[in-house]
Amino acid sequence: MYQFPIKYYKDNLIFSDNGCWAGYELVGYDYENRSKQEKESILRNLIAFLRELKNDAKILIVPKRKDYKNILSKNYKEMKSEDPLKEIAQLHTETIVEYLEDKKRERTFINTITGEEIRRVEDEVTEYRTYLFIKLEENKLSEVITNIRDVYEYALKSPQKAIEGFLGKQRIKVLDSKIRAFKKAIKVFKGKVSVNVNLRVLKSKELQLLYKRINRRGIDEEIKSTNFNPKAYYKQKGEDIELIPDGNDIKCLFAGKMKPKDRYIEFVSDYGTSYQSFLTFSEIPDLEFTENSEFLYYMQELTFPIETCIHITPLDEEESKKECKELKKPIVAEFENAGEEYSVETKVYEAREEIEDMEAELYANKVLMKMSLNFCVSADNLDKLEKRVDELKKYFSDREYEIVRPVTDQYKMYMDMIPGTGRYTEDYKRLVSISSVASMGIGASNILGDEFGKYIGFTGPLSTKVLLDMKRACLENQSACATFYGNLGYGKSFNANLITILNVIYGGYALIIDPKAERSEWAKHIPWLADLISIVRLSSGDEYKGVMDPFNIYKSSSDKNSEKYRNNIEEAADLALDIITGLCNIAVNDDEYIIISEVLSKVKVSDKPSMQLVIKCLDEFDKNDKLFEKAEKLARRLRTFEDVGMAKLLIGDGTEKAINFNNRINILQIDNLELPDSEVPESQYTPKEKLSKVLFGVMGHFAKRFAMMDVGEFKTILFDESWAIKSMPGGIKLLDFLTRMGRSLFTGTIFNGHSVLDIPSDKIKNTISYKFCFRTKEVEEAKRMCEYLKIDVSEYNIGQIMSLENRECMFRDLDGRVGKLTFDAVLDEFITAFSTTPKKRDNEESIETPQGGE
Repeated sequence: MYQFPIKYYKDNLIFSDNGCWAGYELVGYDYENRSKQEKESILRNLIAFLRELKNDAKILIVPKRKDYKNILSKNYKEMKSEDPLKEIAQLHTETIVEYLEDKKRERTFINTITGEEIRRVEDEVTEYRTYLFIKLEENKLSEVITNIRDVYEYALKSPQKAIEGFLGKQRIKVLDSKIRAFKKAIKVFKGKVSVNVNLRVLKSKELQLLYKRINRRGIDEEIKSTNFNPKAYYKQKGEDIELIPDGNDIKCLFAGKMKPKDRYIEFVSDYGTSYQSFLTFSEIPDLEFTENSEFLYYMQELTFPIETCIHITPLDEEESKKECKELKKPIVAEFENAGEEYSVETKVYEAREEIEDMEAELYANKVLMKMSLNFCVSADNLDKLEKRVDELKKYFSDREYEIVRPVTDQYKMYMDMIPGTGRYTEDYKRLVSISSVASMGIGASNILGDEFGKYIGFTGPLSTKVLLDMKRACLENQSACATFYGNLGYGKSFNANLITILNVIYGGYALIIDPKAERSEWAKHIPWLADLISIVRLSSGDEYKGVMDPFNIYKSSSDKNSEKYRNNIEEAADLALDIITGLCNIAVNDDEYIIISEVLSKVKVSDKPSMQLVIKCLDEFDKNDKLFEKAEKLARRLRTFEDVGMAKLLIGDGTEKAINFNNRINILQIDNLELPDSEVPESQYTPKEKLSKVLFGVMGHFAKRFAMMDVGEFKTILFDESWAIKSMPGGIKLLDFLTRMGRSLFTGTIFNGHSVLDIPSDKIKNTISYKFCFRTKEVEEAKRMCEYLKIDVSEYNIGQIMSLENRECMFRDLDGRVGKLTFDAVLDEFITAFSTTPKKRDNEESIETPQGGE
């Protein structure tokens, strides 16, 4: 038996008797909906990534069965105890969990390789996570003892330490400066490969969970992390600090008694009995990239979890040539000895072809690798284990790959699959090409969405649940903005509403800019939220006069020396300038622009700034000024808006009360808003359309004010008809603010529009974290959507976007994965409230589609 190998870990560094290793998660990428060209692009990225490995590396593909009851319950358990929605959130969670339980059903899937039927319960989906561990440095006694004389002196001075050193029992000592150097190397490596793969640095608690699960494989029980941290002692060493790990306390993570058996290992603990069997390739196939070479990906279709360990030793160019030469010698000899009288066996021809492929690979990529590929099958009883082993063997035999189940090497293979350990057996190590390693489907998955969050729908052939937690983006220093694009009638507004409501139910606040007044009856259809829904419906009535005056919107502290006042008065003046230039068609080069800028400078320092004061200042413009006549004309023009229709909303006297957005769901509407069609050029706008667009732009500033509110919880802004923002005065600046500053303001904005062209710049486009692309009927828009989602502009992807059904969209999540998402609102109240598709009257059949429509 071997000594316990793991001595210490901190952050993502592991110190073992084999050296120091760094741990990462290789963030899984979507694979189900990729074209052949995209898959080839992924292959090239993996090859480039593997070429950067200079030391030993382990790739662990670890199964994780998701307990949705616990995951979804976390949403309401994290809410404040005094939150009036906490009980509703708990009831909603229980309803979703019950719904998902009832939804379980046995379904038939087709094995993509053999064509055989696979039957499994839909909800029994195993999620796979891919971890990478790279060796940073060996722990070698030779670093301390450099020659025979040193060995002799070392043994005389410290005989016990010398013996322990040679037996591998010596305590590891690490200088703090070396740890800092390791962390720098980790950062450099991650940056170097970031263009090829998405690596995430692991945390200490994740390593803890990876170690805890090892002896509990196959036991259906949630493993929880604790506050455990490995012990270490610190000692001053010159100007540096020496860290001396205890090394024994980590053993507590490997709970249970080990009982090695023939062809499997049994672990008995307080958590149950785990039966584990380890298998490996007898000969590693020389894989060529085809549609079906990614056996690690397709292995996820099996009905039980399988853990995979790929142990890689990269060779440099010289070593690679030497290995090729050694492999080639016996094959050449076979042909030479055969002469003309004897034929050579088929397997020798195959071996020669394999070597020739290796040489071609060496020419292309300069290096080869030595690799062992092991699998762990586990269960909580022996019969189940044997059935699973047989099924895995059949899976590979169907692909004409042969795997073996060694009798004597089970323990060695168990040790080899521990993160941070070396290679315990050389018997199954084979020379392989980088292309073969990359072709196996490392990192490919059907994962979409977040690990924790609210249930919003499902994806993939196994209906894998998709969860979403928009506030995660803010917590990870990213923008929490989302876009919904596509044609009318396929569920954009419906599902933007769903995400907004879910954010509110679980502790958040929301402001919805509702220019078409589609949400007027939410309180009626969702009665248990009625008291928490406030609808502000602005009209041309005198009671609303001036409520959209920019100086009213940004009304704040009366202390003119406060920073908040100064910031708000500048915002108000900027908005006033946008309103006036928009209403009066004033360009930056016009004299009127100079006039209004000068007037606003005076208004900003007044006691009661307002739009009426702007008009008054224009009336009082210096008559001797050469621009007087234009100022007089501008004042007259603005005065016509004071008491006319909806325009009166914009011109107040500074005494109006500001609109309150303190409820949980705040809906802002304006009567008779007539936005122009997105295709109509501005030169063809009617006066009413022009005014409507200005009013809509001002509504956007209510969103900005809402974002700046500090409510201590995540806020969501839903901007319906968001296409209109970019062309209104100040619109691009508003978009930039909401997308860029939302992170620090703990606010996510959902832009519900029509086309990717709604986004005015690449700068803003790059801040969008969540992208929902629904069906479009236009080929050019489908192409733009492909580019926006960062997937290949291929016939396959274009066709897929143009054939999406109601509720379906292509979704790019925070981690950059893209897949087809089918939204699932679940509750009848939501389906009724969110549907905007008209129904036929009387006894005619409804034309409404469930969970859809705009």
